Amino acid sequence: MSTFKPARGERLLVDVTTRFSALTFPLLEAIALTGVSWIVIGWLDTSVYAGIDVHNAAVGIWAILLAWRLLWPVARARRQRLLITTHRLVHREASFSEARINIPLANIFHVQKKRRRIILHTRDGAPPLILHTLPRTKRIAAIIATYSRGRE
Repeated sequence: MSTFKPARGERLLVDVTTRFSALTFPLLEAIALTGVSWIVIGWLDTSVYAGIDVHNAAVGIWAILLAWRLLWPVARARRQRLLITTHRLVHREASFSEARINIPLANIFHVQKKRRRIILHTRDGAPPLILHTLPRTKRIAAIIATYSRGRE
């Protein structure tokens, strides 16, 4: 999706990814994990039973936990992307798959903005599409409403 090219006659209006504030909890969790882990590693270094192998194993476990609780969520969140052109909406979820949702703006009949979420109702009777963790939701909802209005 990084090589998105609008079709002929389309113009790109919005290109956004996840808000940085959505990454606050993983960061705080990583800080707490690092503090507790290094307290334990320091205690292991002073104990009689611990050698260099125990120290290295504890540091390895800390690194794996840090990657799991910080790097993985950050990488996933940064993969979420929303593109809006004058004719369609393209959304990729926060995952490592290349699956994406492509909705013509003419198919959207109602847009709601509720608490940093955008709820899209389509004409085909599918359940509403809820877009969350996006920046500038008020502006994005207004753009979708403007360009989906009057397109039958």
